[in-house]
Amino acid sequence: MISGTDESTDVVCEGTAASAGLEDDEAGLAEVAMRKSNLLRRSGYFKPPSALRTNAARADNGQYALCGDNSGLNRHCYALSPDMSELLISEQNGYRTLHFGSEWVQGRMRISKPAELILGYAQDMCAAMLFAPPPKHVYVAGLGVGSLPRWGIANWAESLKRMEIVELRADVMALTRSAFPIPQDDERVVLTLGDAAKVITERPASSVDWMWVDCYDGRGRVGALESAEFYAAAHASLKAKGVFVANMWSSVTRYRGGLRRLRAVFGDNNIVLLPAIATENVTVIACKSPLPDLASRALQARARALHAEYKLPFERWLKAIVPVSTAL
Repeated sequence: MISGTDESTDVVCEGTAASAGLEDDEAGLAEVAMRKSNLLRRSGYFKPPSALRTNAARADNGQYALCGDNSGLNRHCYALSPDMSELLISEQNGYRTLHFGSEWVQGRMRISKPAELILGYAQDMCAAMLFAPPPKHVYVAGLGVGSLPRWGIANWAESLKRMEIVELRADVMALTRSAFPIPQDDERVVLTLGDAAKVITERPASSVDWMWVDCYDGRGRVGALESAEFYAAAHASLKAKGVFVANMWSSVTRYRGGLRRLRAVFGDNNIVLLPAIATENVTVIACKSPLPDLASRALQARARALHAEYKLPFERWLKAIVPVSTAL
């Protein structure tokens, strides 16, 4: 089972797995995607009124189609990518959600405030600021709807020098120009189409301050992004005070194995876990330098200051964070 969001029973993940082994039969993908869309609608996940007139609208780049009424207030839609033929985009109550051919939520964006972090686990992935200053150089493995990159661009404006976002799928990357926009004219932002586990091996050592890893395909697979080789490459790419932040699921059998491989690279005392409140998502924070005492007054004061600046629950996060050893 894949965990749900803090706000609903949706199952959540973001980004696309590196080398995830997607279906190769392109001729059958459209049929598969349509069947999945029909299953979603019959299951009640999408609930267009029976009398609703359907309007098909295709984006300028031809990447997705929307179905729904004209009001834009309560629109239920589904979308198919002509390339991969399994992208689904739903809109309801001012939110736009991405799916990979199933009910699993790959990401969600408030249309009126695209830089806002909607999903609780995505907010949790900012908790590493307890241990690191606002970064200059950021590496993002997995795009999804771009929630974390948009938040970082909006909130790290003074410090950010470069943010590289690596995404495996061209059709997902194309959504940065339409449904889930990422600034295309910001010289600090680099969009790289490729395997995030491989691309990081091509980056200079000690060049990254902050790494976000949130990569799952439509079947909940992560591919090479939970491998010992990737963890070693990530560690090598981080600066002395760099942080590695990953979204993991505590309910899957590979969870502890991934933590053990990460611990073998970063060390037992340099990794902490932040479990989500209402889901099985776990934010894993690994630091290249030793972590401070979690009970220190200095860290508590930092949590209060960060809460005041970013309006995120850093004080609650500090109380909830536990050493990696508690899960092994």
